[in-house]
Amino acid sequence: MGDVEALTQLAGLQALYKQLGEILSTKNPDGLRGQVDSRLRELWETTGVDRLRLMIGDVEVGKLTAKISKPQKRTTMYVNDSTALLDDDLATMRAFVRSRAKEYAEFYLENNGAVPDGCELGVEDVPATWQGTTITGCKPQQVLPMLGIGRVAGYIEEA
Repeated sequence: MGDVEALTQLAGLQALYKQLGEILSTKNPDGLRGQVDSRLRELWETTGVDRLRLMIGDVEVGKLTAKISKPQKRTTMYVNDSTALLDDDLATMRAFVRSRAKEYAEFYLENNGAVPDGCELGVEDVPATWQGTTITGCKPQQVLPMLGIGRVAGYIEEA
């Protein structure tokens, strides 16, 4: 292939890539991928379904799978007695810290490695959350022939 043909092919494939990127972007809620992801999220939130089979006719060619975070424990600072927390501080600092006692307690813990007086640490459950989707399968050599697509506008070799 000569330089002109290679650059022509590159331009055509890059334009196709950009067009497909818009259609398949997970960031565009109006695009095809955004719509399908939204539907899977709805199913996950209402029924717990976390994957859908991608089918061409009666043949499974891939899966659309939800990415779900693992439930976690989160350590949280609780200020139970702001007076005890600020007992040794200056009056001006006391006024400031009273309005932002939790942030001060977290700062104190981070800098001193200890829970300040008047505070306690609590652990709370953070439930699993939606993280998006992934697609597996959909191998070009399998899918494209099933759809009758071998070459795309003459730019991709026969599958």
